[in-house]
Amino acid sequence: MQIFERSAGTAGFTAVATVLSGADGSFTATLPPLETNSFLYARAGRARSPRVAIKVAPVVTLVGPAHGAVLPLAGRHGRPQTPVTFTGTVSPSDAGAIVALQRERPAGSGSWRRVAVGRVGEDGRFSFSHLFRTPGAIVLRAFVHRHAHRLPAVSEALSYDVAQADNPSLTISLSPQTVAFGGAVTISAGSPARPGAPSR
Repeated sequence: MQIFERSAGTAGFTAVATVLSGADGSFTATLPPLETNSFLYARAGRARSPRVAIKVAPVVTLVGPAHGAVLPLAGRHGRPQTPVTFTGTVSPSDAGAIVALQRERPAGSGSWRRVAVGRVGEDGRFSFSHLFRTPGAIVLRAFVHRHAHRLPAVSEALSYDVAQADNPSLTISLSPQTVAFGGAVTISAGSPARPGAPSR
């Protein structure tokens, strides 16, 4: 019994395994790792099985700040911009594939929107630098589009919090800054809010 394989996008089948069948005619074959979508059939003497298709999805990784970290909010009104960098890999390398950094919005909905885009390099690596302009909890993942006879694939999701914007007009001070256990502390604050407005 022989197993023949053809990778999508190529011509002709190649024998990839030879196995012995059991008394009931069954057999098991272990094939080398497949890197692209492929077609297989078995042949025993003059008998030949129908073709079957195997679809291959790349393995995608996404690396960024530590899981759960607080990311900086993009600067406004002339303040410095602080992009956050994410890197990742695609295996097999899938060079040239389009890869997107996606954000789940709204959180928990299962709906993903692209926030940055790039391409996979010859070494299978990719990177994004992105500014976050809305504070709050976010969930991100990398999505590799279908390419080179492979299925689309996604990385594991990463969760973060984007920091609230700082307001230099809002200040706080303590008096005294060192206090014995049980002692009282006076908190003084300066706020741009109108007089009598509650603090939040």
